[in-house]
Amino acid sequence: MKRCPKCSRTFPDENQKFCTIDGGLLRSEQPPPPPFDPNLTVRATSQDLIDPTRVLNPSQAPTSTQLGSHNQTIASFGSATFKEPSPTVTDLIPPAESAPTSADLGAYATMVERAAPQTVASSTPLAPPVSQTPAPPPVAKRKSAMKWVLAGLVVLLVVGGGAAAAGYFLVLKPMLDAKRGVLSTNNNRSQNENTPVNTNTAENPNTTEKTKGPEAFVPPADAIQFKNSAANLDGELAANYVGFSFYYPSSWVSDPKAGVPGAANFAKLDKAAGANEGLKERVVFNWYPSKGSYEADLPVFPVSAKKVTDQLSGALPNYAEVSRGDVTVNTYKGYEVRFKGVFKEAGAADLPYWGRVIFLPGSKTDKGGVTIIMLATSLATEIKSPADLGTSGDSALILDSFRFANR
Repeated sequence: MKRCPKCSRTFPDENQKFCTIDGGLLRSEQPPPPPFDPNLTVRATSQDLIDPTRVLNPSQAPTSTQLGSHNQTIASFGSATFKEPSPTVTDLIPPAESAPTSADLGAYATMVERAAPQTVASSTPLAPPVSQTPAPPPVAKRKSAMKWVLAGLVVLLVVGGGAAAAGYFLVLKPMLDAKRGVLSTNNNRSQNENTPVNTNTAENPNTTEKTKGPEAFVPPADAIQFKNSAANLDGELAANYVGFSFYYPSSWVSDPKAGVPGAANFAKLDKAAGANEGLKERVVFNWYPSKGSYEADLPVFPVSAKKVTDQLSGALPNYAEVSRGDVTVNTYKGYEVRFKGVFKEAGAADLPYWGRVIFLPGSKTDKGGVTIIMLATSLATEIKSPADLGTSGDSALILDSFRFANR
């Protein structure tokens, strides 16, 4: 058993020399001395205290040749038959009372260095030393020619750019200008030849751009023409008269109370399903206070639309507005409101209806604008929504043939 003088830890291996915790040199644990006997001192003499096994003659002391080979001692470490190890170099060093000093560690390192060559010799031989080739002399750096290449490229670009610019201004640009002049002349000539001459010299001061009117309408053989006239009008209809015309199918009935003194509308036309069968379609022409152009009437449209829709919502059951916004009728720009609803009567099936209110501005020769109110029920099988009014069925003839008198 060995003990570390620093940390007092014990180690059972007698072959271990140093503490694995703090590196202290281990000391062999000595058996405790026998209890002190005071009588022993009286009886014992100096000869009794001498070890009888001690060799007093120096010539009889063992030499290094009698201790055996140092390698054999190292090889016998750990042997099961080993009982009392032969003294080694480290065993001959007296144990320190405290931690090992630098001299102790130096002695241990010297022992290991002396034993190392013999151990290496019995193992794999060392590789022969590698010959070192002297380093070649430094090569002088060559000056890079990159800056001269870049300078040459810059010069070429400047010279080439100048040549290209000169070629463009002296050769290419005059050719392009001449070609553009020929094309512009041809286009102007073509436009002048294809543009019809406008014989209408009256100009609307409230419009910034002239709008070409619709082409002349060719009616079907059985169509009837209506022309608005101020001769029989009075009151608000006469004060807000607008000249216009349209065609309607001969199967439709014109209200004789419209367009006469005391009338409320310029024209009113109905398409009946038959005697006492109900109304299929109706178109009414009236007026609104136009300022003479679409642009000038933009703030007027919402006010006029509210006035008309308030009247319709009070007269038609279950009235509901669908949409409102700009509209174009035969090149005439205007404004419209679309609506729908349902007629409900006790004991009868529901009768859905759809409608449109269109506002078309007048001109400087007109006193107002035209309001077109279109209504259809589900009895008109061609009509399924407000968008079908004026585009499907017989009402399409009326809207397609509408023309202002002076435009």
